[in-house]
Amino acid sequence: MINIKYFARLSEALNVKSEEVEFSEQINTVESLIQSLVGRGEPWISEFSTENKILVAVNQELSN
Repeated sequence: MINIKYFARLSEALNVKSEEVEFSEQINTVESLIQSLVGRGEPWISEFSTENKILVAVNQELSN
């Protein structure tokens, strides 16, 4: 299970503070997780666009 916590702008724009997503063969990297979230449509597409800088931490370590 992947535990996602959203902060500040993302939390407000998406109207969610946290959620859990099932870890799978399709969702096994940060990039594939983001693509899965973007697949939900708006506002996910806008918020995760390359124009917005998003910091991601995996096990409390910043990831790129």
